Amino acid sequence: VPMPSAGLSPQWPNKPWNDLKVRKALDMSLDRKTIAQTFFGGAADETAAGLTAPVLSTRGWGFPYSEWPQSLKDEYAYNTTKAKELLAEAGYPNGFKTTIQIPNTANMGLVQIYQAYFKEIGIDAEIQVYDSTAYTALSNAGKIDNFGYNAMGNRATTAATLNRIIA
Repeated sequence: VPMPSAGLSPQWPNKPWNDLKVRKALDMSLDRKTIAQTFFGGAADETAAGLTAPVLSTRGWGFPYSEWPQSLKDEYAYNTTKAKELLAEAGYPNGFKTTIQIPNTANMGLVQIYQAYFKEIGIDAEIQVYDSTAYTALSNAGKIDNFGYNAMGNRATTAATLNRIIA
């Protein structure tokens, strides 16, 4: 469903985001099917899209979900037990605290959903809201320490929204 889309983006160079296991755990903590059915009223496609929108798969920029190997599909599947195991393997058996820095124009409802799912695997994420000018200044100065907010324009897909967590 074409609609405005946005998501959270962990800052890769910083700990703990530089550990792929942490990013995979975050992704596994999200129940895309429930989010698609409840938050988006059933109008969203809950299948994983990777780093590109599904429409780009038809243009050779990626592979549609139906062609992904099962091992890759499993990495995007909702699995809080595996997510907690990955966090423990990464050195965070009790989770950790972090921040989500967003502009006041962000989709707060969706950010709060992410926050709640992260909490289920032990990640306590405090949401910090900035006016959009201040947020842009922080972002441009490279001062987003943990999670930043990325708006992807008005033609992105909802599937991309649900999959930007490890972008």
